[in-house]
Amino acid sequence: MFDSKYKVVLAEDNEQTRTDLKNILSQFDNVESIVAVSNGQQLVDKAKELDPDPIIVDVEMPELNGIEAVNIILDEGLYPYIIFLTGHSEFALQAFELNAIDYITKPVRIPRLQKAFDKIDAFQKKQEKKLAEIKSILTSREKIFIKTGSNIIFIDVDSIIMVEHKGNKSVIFCKDAEYCTAETLNSLEEKLNFPEFFRSHKGYIINLKYVSQIKPLGNRSYEISFQGINSKALISRSKAQNIFSMLNIRD
Repeated sequence: MFDSKYKVVLAEDNEQTRTDLKNILSQFDNVESIVAVSNGQQLVDKAKELDPDPIIVDVEMPELNGIEAVNIILDEGLYPYIIFLTGHSEFALQAFELNAIDYITKPVRIPRLQKAFDKIDAFQKKQEKKLAEIKSILTSREKIFIKTGSNIIFIDVDSIIMVEHKGNKSVIFCKDAEYCTAETLNSLEEKLNFPEFFRSHKGYIINLKYVSQIKPLGNRSYEISFQGINSKALISRSKAQNIFSMLNIRD
């Protein structure tokens, strides 16, 4: 019936309604588990414990009502899909201000609750499509992305001259900037899986297009100079023959 499997927390203070809703939910193939509670505080506690998706919430519960409970859950940094239930319609505006996926007037019928789950399914598919599009952009030839502190930086692949491992960081040297990231050279090597990039040394990735000079250092190791930057890279003995072949140079 649905593609995803959901862990549901149901908050309803009326025992008979709670039982009826559990019976309805148990018929849905995509519902993996159902936890039922009878008040708003229990809903908050279970949401923090289980991180459920979705939560089905009666608006009019005593003490901590459904709207108040959901506000607390959102303030905790949890963002489940929310389906509100009520015997009246006057809470609809408040519900949708909380980005509820649906708002169902009691008594709840199977087709109506199924429609709410269909909305969740459709929203998830839309989100998955967006994520796939973003992933396609991020893995495209034109750019890579790196994390620098709490920021994500997008870098034009063609602007990268070399990458150097320094301490526990990697420094990416570009034509107009330098970027420091905690990502490993191995991780960056995977992202720079293009013909012009070469792991010349355990501490360096170089862009062959920017190589301006190769200088022997003895012991069959070499130092590389680049167009556009003053920093140098190294070629290890084990990689020298490979890079010479790629550049059509005789050792």
